[in-house]
Amino acid sequence: MKNLQPHKTMTILETYCKAVATEGKEITIDLRDKLTESLFDKVKAVANRYDIACHASTCGILLKPKVQ
Repeated sequence: MKNLQPHKTMTILETYCKAVATEGKEITIDLRDKLTESLFDKVKAVANRYDIACHASTCGILLKPKVQ
């Protein structure tokens, strides 16, 4: 994990990404509204900070550990 500051208040998304990075399990974020490119780009940027994969799906966003 890169550039992590544990003393900083984390967003819900950061909490999910940290959980995926530390536990090694997938999390799907279900969306009420249509996924936009802007939203996906923001989620992907946070996922990249935690060195996890981020995939768009028909029902939301999938966060999962990167395959080595």
